[in-house]
Amino acid sequence: MPAGTAIVFNSISKAHGTNRFFHHVFGLKMNHRTPAELEALMATAGFGEFEEYPEPVGVYHMIVGRKLESSEA
Repeated sequence: MPAGTAIVFNSISKAHGTNRFFHHVFGLKMNHRTPAELEALMATAGFGEFEEYPEPVGVYHMIVGRKLESSEA
């Protein structure tokens, strides 16, 4: 991925029962991570310059990161 390329991901809050929904409907167990935990994970793949955008209800945060030059990672 070229340096400067954006990646968009999200963090869903546990507070709104999303785990129960995903387990009941899809048979999945959610691994909840805070925006900071996801950013740290993505940083290991060479991303940085993260910007967080919480949505008004507080269910999730949209996070935008940029692929860093290899010397910045």
